[in-house]
Amino acid sequence: SMIIQPFVENSIEHGFAGITYPGHIILRFYTLADEIVVEIVDNGKGFTGLKSDSGHISRARQIVIDRIYLLNIRLKCKARFTLDNNPEGSGIKVVIYLPFISPDEIAYNRQ
Repeated sequence: SMIIQPFVENSIEHGFAGITYPGHIILRFYTLADEIVVEIVDNGKGFTGLKSDSGHISRARQIVIDRIYLLNIRLKCKARFTLDNNPEGSGIKVVIYLPFISPDEIAYNRQ
């Protein structure tokens, strides 16, 4: 849970801060083999111009890393994500790969 929210929040809070044009976020959900893929694309500032020596640690990124780590341990899966500048324009593109879990698997893992 709450794997998508930190990235969307960062787009709004950081990516759109100070821009002079309307900000947009696109969410795409689709299946690929046995995974659910979530793409989050914004048209914000992206990573260009960010100071790497600012001392800022991305809490959103670390929160998602921790959540995916726990998901992978619990379900013995290979959930993961990529985060980079949007290759199709300005902003950021996040791609999240989650295992497709059937209702039976969810019930089994709650025991």
